[in-house]
Amino acid sequence: MNLFSFPRFIVPFFAGLCLLQSIFLFSPVQAACDGYDPNDPYGLDCGEGTNLTDKDARDVVANLINVVLQITGIILVLYIIYAGYLWMTAAGDDEQIGKAKSIVSACVMGLMLVLASYSIASFVIEKLRSATGT
Repeated sequence: MNLFSFPRFIVPFFAGLCLLQSIFLFSPVQAACDGYDPNDPYGLDCGEGTNLTDKDARDVVANLINVVLQITGIILVLYIIYAGYLWMTAAGDDEQIGKAKSIVSACVMGLMLVLASYSIASFVIEKLRSATGT
């Protein structure tokens, strides 16, 4: 499966998605402190030293793993939609149907792998949390 054989709208779509995500990522959010200070809209000066959040590093890593697996799942679902588009517009072309079938089968295996890794990661993280008492 060649990545560059995708339609040309995929790259601008993901670039726009990243831009939209960065807007929410860098927007003023009061997450680290309890009260709102108009002179500190990002909540960086809590007066509690350099700790910006009370989250443990394990929680941050667990959230990062979950986000990566979710993004991978979304990409695989988009691949399946693309394969369905190829199949529906094949008009009897056996080569295009075969290409769509191979993309669908690869995506289904990838989704099974993502779901398995998500369940394994959730199990391990939960066991670590219960073992450490957090």
